Amino acid sequence: MFSVAQVLGAMAGYAISPARDLGLSIIHYLIPMKTKGSSDWGYEWVPVFGSLAGVVIVTGVYLLVM
Repeated sequence: MFSVAQVLGAMAGYAISPARDLGLSIIHYLIPMKTKGSSDWGYEWVPVFGSLAGVVIVTGVYLLVM
């Protein structure tokens, strides 16, 4: 049985952590190559702002419970 991440993710896997994906995207954008495709920055906000939103939500829940 496949998970949604395996089915919808790229061949190299999908990144849910900006520590794993943001640096590689920046390097791909900066290195000049003739046959390089698009850097596709359209999804890059998801791991960055998703992590920040998670921190805010968990902190709020912690402060409400404690």
